[in-house]
Amino acid sequence: MIIIFDTWNGLCNQILDIQSSIYFSKCNQLQFTFRYCSFRNDDLKSFYSVNFNKLFDINPFLKFNNFIKFENIQNKINNDNTFNYEGTNIINIVKNETDLMNLINEQINKNIDFFIVKQIFPICNFSIQKNKFYNKIKPSPYLFSIYLHLKKNILPDKYNFIHYRYEKDFTNFFKINNIISIDSLIQNQKFKNKNIKIYIASSNLKSLSKTLYLTNDLYDYKNIIFKDDYLIENNLNQLNFEQKAFIDFLIGLSSCEVIGHTKSSFSKLLHLYKQTKLFYDIY
Repeated sequence: MIIIFDTWNGLCNQILDIQSSIYFSKCNQLQFTFRYCSFRNDDLKSFYSVNFNKLFDINPFLKFNNFIKFENIQNKINNDNTFNYEGTNIINIVKNETDLMNLINEQINKNIDFFIVKQIFPICNFSIQKNKFYNKIKPSPYLFSIYLHLKKNILPDKYNFIHYRYEKDFTNFFKINNIISIDSLIQNQKFKNKNIKIYIASSNLKSLSKTLYLTNDLYDYKNIIFKDDYLIENNLNQLNFEQKAFIDFLIGLSSCEVIGHTKSSFSKLLHLYKQTKLFYDIY
């Protein structure tokens, strides 16, 4: 049997999906592959599936003996030989990893060839996973080439990074009523080196001047690197929200220091990679 994983939700939840997929497959000696990742709709709340390689690079997984390229099996999959052919979220089928493995064994006994698992990480205990594979996860070659261009032509050698989350999808989900203004965040930054530029990872950054999140003109802050500018200048606005997020994530990884929000999986995973803990909502 081959386990086919579909990653789901925001970028960092999908990274956790990949980590959990590899760990689960390795522990249980299962052959596996990745079929779909997910992109965000314009409402920023809902998602749709696209080919996995639109967001991630499969090359780092080729070193695993139990990894199968999806393209090698995609024409063999059908409703008769595949469990969960429609791709129902696995949390609606089983409650934990033990249940999942029991169900997989049941299907193996029935001679089922393929088993589709959508969004595995909610049923896994990430904290006890001894082997950490997430450091090996890379963006698609296309996205990585964009990042390398930005690193060479836009980003300075040293800069700090703020992950600022004010959008309604975030504040409504976590029921956040009071948002620290971006003015306060910039003026009261806790970076060790306050003399280098700041990259602010936030959508529609310039529009904040028209909202309650910004009292001064953003251009008054000469040390800000404008994400909006590089998106327009490099014709990148056509990228999906998750693709832009992956580029931001790489920019954050290369920064000197990161400030994020404690409720954000993006901020927390970035700090996990960098082994730091600096969050603006607990100032």
